[in-house]
Amino acid sequence: MKSQDFIRKRLLGFSQIAAILINRVVKNLSIEVSNFFNAIGSYSVCSKQAFSKARKKLKYTAFIALNGKYVQGFYQTSLVSLYQNTYYVFAVDGSLCQLPTSPAIVKHFGLWKNHTDTGMPMGRSCVVYDVLNHVVIQGALASNSESEQDLFRVIYHQISEYLPQLSPKVIWLMDRAYPSYDLCKTIDINLKVAAARYRDKRIFHGVILSSSFPII
Repeated sequence: MKSQDFIRKRLLGFSQIAAILINRVVKNLSIEVSNFFNAIGSYSVCSKQAFSKARKKLKYTAFIALNGKYVQGFYQTSLVSLYQNTYYVFAVDGSLCQLPTSPAIVKHFGLWKNHTDTGMPMGRSCVVYDVLNHVVIQGALASNSESEQDLFRVIYHQISEYLPQLSPKVIWLMDRAYPSYDLCKTIDINLKVAAARYRDKRIFHGVILSSSFPII
């Protein structure tokens, strides 16, 4: 996005483009754009070519910022559900995501070779989800060479910065790909609780002795 983008009042401004994309484009692009303008009570007509041209001006960071504002606003309301009227329950999980094939994507995210010589572009994703309130708190998509633990560390510190009021009241749910000594100690130092599934209880014996982590 350039500094001169979205400064004039146009049919497809920043708000319109963002709203259409957030509502998921699953049908034919022309139909989606037409349905959007009908839904907001406008009889304007816009081509799919114009939408595609305007969409290219958006950076992905715009949606990260929008989600952050939404999440901050939500947790300042009285609509939030808590476990035992005290705790937030956040679950974290990751996955590999197949991506479109292009030189730029392959260079940034890398190829995943699974019984093939050519491979396919794959990214490593990680998402933190509020189980009780059905809110995606934060997410990340990075190179497949990154580990789920590394991505979670980044997300964890970001959440701690823009939602500091939640810090001591979070129960973290995670599978056995996440627990490590330094990660568990970071969460424990900040007075949070975590329920994690371990491959072998003996591996994290030192962590268990010095923290309040239940073993599942």
